[in-house]
Amino acid sequence: MYRSNAVWDAIEAENYRLAHVQLAKALRRDPNDEYSLALQAYTFSLERKPAEAIAHARKLALREPTNYQTLELLYGIFVDIAGHTEAGQLYERAAKKLPKSEPLLLSWFWATSTGLDIRGQQRASMALNKAYGSNRAYKLRCAQSCYLAAVQVGATEMEQRLFAGLALRLLDGTGRPQTAEEAVLAARILEANPDKQEKLLEFLCDSETENWNNLELAVMKLETAVKLTNWEKVFAIVLRTLATENRDDYESYKQMAHAVIELQDQEKTVIFTNFLRDKSTTRNGALAAVYYASLLGKEFVLPAVKSYFRLMGKKQCAFDDLLPFVEYLDPTVWIEFCDEQLLEFSGSLNRASVNQLNILVNCRKFHYLLNSTTDSYVLENISLYNKVLPLLDFKQDTEYFYGDDLLLLAVQWILEGRPVSFPKLEIHDSVLVAVTLLESACSRDKHQFYVRLWLVRLHLFLGNFPQAQVHYKILSIKNIQMDTMFHHLFTRNATICPSFKAILENREIYNMNAVQTPQYIKYAYEAGSFSQIQGMVEFANRLTNSYGKGFLCVEVKRIARMTGLKMDELAISTRLLENSWHDNRDDDILKGIGSAGEEPIETLVRIGPKQDKEWINVFILRETILDLMPSGSKELDVYVAKLRDLMSLETTKSQLTKTEIWSMDILFNLYALIKATTLLAALKAVEDLKATFAELSGELAEPGLSNLTWSWFHNRFTLFETIKIIKPILDSLPNGKLKNPKLTQVSADLRRTLMTTAEKVKEDSRRIKDDREKWVKEKVRLISSYAPVEKLDSLINLELMIDGIAAGHDATISVLRLMKL
Repeated sequence: MYRSNAVWDAIEAENYRLAHVQLAKALRRDPNDEYSLALQAYTFSLERKPAEAIAHARKLALREPTNYQTLELLYGIFVDIAGHTEAGQLYERAAKKLPKSEPLLLSWFWATSTGLDIRGQQRASMALNKAYGSNRAYKLRCAQSCYLAAVQVGATEMEQRLFAGLALRLLDGTGRPQTAEEAVLAARILEANPDKQEKLLEFLCDSETENWNNLELAVMKLETAVKLTNWEKVFAIVLRTLATENRDDYESYKQMAHAVIELQDQEKTVIFTNFLRDKSTTRNGALAAVYYASLLGKEFVLPAVKSYFRLMGKKQCAFDDLLPFVEYLDPTVWIEFCDEQLLEFSGSLNRASVNQLNILVNCRKFHYLLNSTTDSYVLENISLYNKVLPLLDFKQDTEYFYGDDLLLLAVQWILEGRPVSFPKLEIHDSVLVAVTLLESACSRDKHQFYVRLWLVRLHLFLGNFPQAQVHYKILSIKNIQMDTMFHHLFTRNATICPSFKAILENREIYNMNAVQTPQYIKYAYEAGSFSQIQGMVEFANRLTNSYGKGFLCVEVKRIARMTGLKMDELAISTRLLENSWHDNRDDDILKGIGSAGEEPIETLVRIGPKQDKEWINVFILRETILDLMPSGSKELDVYVAKLRDLMSLETTKSQLTKTEIWSMDILFNLYALIKATTLLAALKAVEDLKATFAELSGELAEPGLSNLTWSWFHNRFTLFETIKIIKPILDSLPNGKLKNPKLTQVSADLRRTLMTTAEKVKEDSRRIKDDREKWVKEKVRLISSYAPVEKLDSLINLELMIDGIAAGHDATISVLRLMKL
C-alpha cells in the first residue's frame, strides 16, 4: 500500500526534489509518521548524501520503530553507510518488543539473508525458530543459517565449532531428509563437524541417501572416504560408479588408482587394470592410465603417455592433460616422438584435417616447453602457419582456428627473449612485432578470442588505449567475465587514458549482483534449494568485495577529477576499507605454457606492478583525505595516519609505481601544509612540498622520448593529476588565517613551477604529434625488414597498422594537452 503513493512515484522517476516536497506534505499531516521519516532518509541516500541519510536514520532509530516496512528501509541505509552491526541492532530491538511477530521476524530474516549479513541472519533465524519452533521450514532455514555462520570466511575456530554443532542439533529436530536438497544440507552440516566424519560417510553410503541419486552427494561420498583414508570404502564406491553406473569419470579412476596402490590387493589391482584396458579408448580412461603409471614409477609413464597421445593428440585438450606429467618424460625422447607424429602429413599441411592441425599445434607446444634452446622455433612456426592458412577457407566464422596458436607461440617466444636466429629488439619494438603478427591473424579471421585478448594487453602496453578498446569490445565480454577480465583493459585506466564512459560500462556486473543475487537467495530459501544457497552467498560476496569493484570506485573518481566532471556523487565510502577483498582476476589465459613455477609471460607486458588490496586501500584513503582536506577535521588526522601506516609496508610499495609513490609523498606534504598553525610551519611545508615536487617532476617533463609506452602516459597523467590536487590548496593559502606576504610569494612561486612543468609536458606532447609521420616511417622500415614479419604471408597493411598506433597515441595526447589545470 505504501509503494503506490506520490513519494514512491517521484523516487522511481528519480525526481528526488519532488519526493522531498511530497514527504514534507505527509509529515505536516503526521509529524510522527515513521514510514515517511524513513522514506526521507532513504531519499537522501538515493541522492548520494550519506551524511544526511544516516543522520535522519539514526534519529528515527532512537524511537525503536517496529513497523517492518520502516525497518526494511532503515536497514538498507545502515548497511550501506554504517555497516551490518548497527543495521542489525534495529531489528534486534524491534524483536525484543514483538518477539512473536511473524511478519517482523521474517522481515529481519530476509533483510539479513539477502543483505549478506551472515551473523545477523543466524540471529534472525534463531529468533524465528524460537517463536515458531514447530515450523519445519523455519528450523531448516535456521540450520542452514548456522551452517553458513560456521563456514563463512573469517569465522574463528570457536565460531566454526559452535555454529556447526548448533546446526547439527537443529537438523536432528527435523527428522530424515525429505528431499535431495535436505540431504545435501545434512551432509554439509555433518562435514562441518570434524568429529562427525565417520557418521557423514555412513550417511552418504546409506541406501536412502543413495536413492536420491544426487551428484553432489556422490562426490562428497568419495571425497569423505578419501579424507578418512578408508581405501576399502574408496575402492567399493568407485567400483559401483564405474561398473554399476557405467560412468567414465576421471576423478573416480584417480582415487581407485590410489586405493589399489595403498591396499596392495592383487584381485583389486586386476579389476582396476581391466577397467583401464576397457576404457583405453576414452579420454578419461587413457589419461587415468597415465596417472596410474605416474604412481607406479617414472619408467612406466612414457608408454602410457604415448598411448594417450596417439588417441587424444588430435584434440586441443591433449597438451593441457599431459602437462602435469611432463616432469616424468625425457625431453629428447618425447620431442622425437612428437616429430614422428608429424611425418605422416608434414608435406600436405594445406590440406590437413582439424585433427591433424591439433596434433601439429600440440607438438609445437611441447617443443616450446621442452626444446627451448633452439633458435629456429619462431620462423618454423611462422612457416607452418603459412602452410595451414588455406584451411581458413573451409572454416566457419564462429569456429576457432587452432593454427593461430602457432603465431601465439611465436609471439610468446619473442617476448620472453628466448634464442632466435635473428637480432633481438628492445621490448617496445618486440611488442610491435608481436602486434604485427597477431593483427595479421585477426585480419584473416573473425573468431580470435585469445589472439584479441593478447592484442588488448599489447596495445595497452604500447599506450594505445583506443585500439586496445576496439579489440576488447569485439571480445563481447559480458556477465561474470566483466569482473574476471576487466583488468586486461582497465588497469591504471585513469592515468593511461582517462575514459569515463568506457570504465562505467564495466560496472554492470556489480549492479546486477546487488539487485539480482539477493532475489535468487530468497527464491532458493523459499524453494528449499539448500544446495544452491552457499554458492550464491559466496558468489555475491566475491563480487561485492571484488578487486574490480574497488578499482572501479577509485578510477572513476580519479577520471572525474582529471576530466573536470562533477565529483559530488562519486564519494567513496570508507567502509570499503573493511572489505575482505577478493581477487577474481583471470590471468591464466595470458600465462603461456611455461612450466610450473616459472614467471608468467604476461608479467613481461604488465601495466606496472600488479595491484592488489593494498593498492585499492591506499587510493581509497587518498580520496577520503582529499575530500576531508578543506575541512581539516580530526577525521582527516585518522585517515592520514592510516595511510602512513599502509605506505610504510613493503607489500604496499611493491604494488605502486614510482610515480604513484611520489604522488603519495606530495599528499603528506599537503597535509602538513593544511595542518600548519604558525607561519614558520606553513613556510616549511610549502618548501617541503616544492622539494618533493621537484624530485620527480623534472624527469616526468623531460622531452626526447619517441617510443611511447603505457608508462609515458601514466607518468604524465599522474603528474597532471597531482598538479590539479596541489593548486587549489595553494590558491586558498593567501585567504587563510596565515595570510602573509612571504607565504603568498612562495606559494605563487610554486604555482608558477607547477604551470611551467605542465607547459613543458604539453610542448613535448606537441613535438611527438608533429614527429608522427617520421616515427611511423622509421617503424615501418624496421618492422617490415624483421625476419618473422618478412617470413609471414601477411595481408596486413603494415604502414596503416603502425599509423593507427600513432593515431591512438595522438588521441590520448590530445586529452593530456587539453586538460585544464
